[in-house]
Amino acid sequence: MSSQNEIYASRDVTGTSGGAALLSNKSLKLKGRLSLALCDAQIKPLLNLYRQQWRDLVGKL
Repeated sequence: MSSQNEIYASRDVTGTSGGAALLSNKSLKLKGRLSLALCDAQIKPLLNLYRQQWRDLVGKL
């Protein structure tokens, strides 16, 4: 994912299960079945850094 991609946060308290649902069926977002909020553009660099650090750590396993 590039830093140009949109990043969404779940508005639901079951964000983990909602995220898993999106991974298995991305059309749920398009059908409006999940309540999502577009993340503020100012935090995108921090989220991208976190993602890269997570991938680096997982790659060392």
